[in-house]
Amino acid sequence: MESLMNADDFFFSAEDDALAEKIAAFFPKNSPTADAAYMANVAIGNIKPERLNDAVDQTFRLYGYHAKKYRFQDGKDGKICTLFCRNASNQLKALSTTSERVYEALGIISMIYREHVGNGIPIRIRSYQTGSQGRAFTLEVLNE
Repeated sequence: MESLMNADDFFFSAEDDALAEKIAAFFPKNSPTADAAYMANVAIGNIKPERLNDAVDQTFRLYGYHAKKYRFQDGKDGKICTLFCRNASNQLKALSTTSERVYEALGIISMIYREHVGNGIPIRIRSYQTGSQGRAFTLEVLNE
């Protein structure tokens, strides 16, 4: 399967108000069509992704993501990001979050990894404290 987007379109900014949806994939050309079907069904809403919050400190290989604008129940606008990864057992997973830091990290990763990455991009899900009781999430790119 070829990348879902032209590599020149991978970079985006969290401040880009024109962004409706953004998809980036790093799958090699010989990826199984089952991977594409899984990604499409998650993005469409036929398969519910897991919560990224429940994967803190776990490592994955990032193969792509889908980000879209969303209006939350409190009336605020935000973004939902779904990461498509493989876990240590090589199982394809979808992890979803509304974290702005994850959204920004995906933009940076996309800008730096502009080419197809056949083995995925090694990442760790990180959390950090915000204020006295808050918790937020981000991604750490691992050096192998």
